[in-house]
Amino acid sequence: MEKILLISLLVLVVSGQVSLNVSNDQWGAFLVDSNGLSLYAFQPDNQGASTCYEDCASYWPPLLTSQYNAAGDTGVDSSLIGDTSRTDGTSQVTYDKWPLYYFIGDTAPGDTTGQLLVGFGGEWNLITPDGDLILANAESGESEFTNEAEYGEAEYAGQETELFGDMDDFLLV
Repeated sequence: MEKILLISLLVLVVSGQVSLNVSNDQWGAFLVDSNGLSLYAFQPDNQGASTCYEDCASYWPPLLTSQYNAAGDTGVDSSLIGDTSRTDGTSQVTYDKWPLYYFIGDTAPGDTTGQLLVGFGGEWNLITPDGDLILANAESGESEFTNEAEYGEAEYAGQETELFGDMDDFLLV
């Protein structure tokens, strides 16, 4: 039920046209949409085609080109913006060839709860205006996510979090 609610909230927020902008917090400067929602890259995509579909895409919805309007872009390098074809026939916005995704755990502007999460076969990272993945906290220089076990508890940003399922299909609660 929570998963459906979070997806519904995200769909409501991104149902109109969005542009790319830049936010700055403890992670440094990173891409957000014009609503302030964080955008992520998935390391297995390896600056190429999206590898996130079905269950993965329900947790990490892609930013589709049909949702994107370049006219409002602020602080980004337009030469790094592109697109990639998805197997479902849609087209996804890329930045420096990284397909861009939202995370359903980010429910408000400025949320970065998906940063450094590991799931669906790889790590998820915020992306800088230069097209680099953010692999550590800009202030501390350290990763704030550690996976203690494949099942059970993990630590995320200093808070104990329960993980259900394996890391290929995680659910944080």
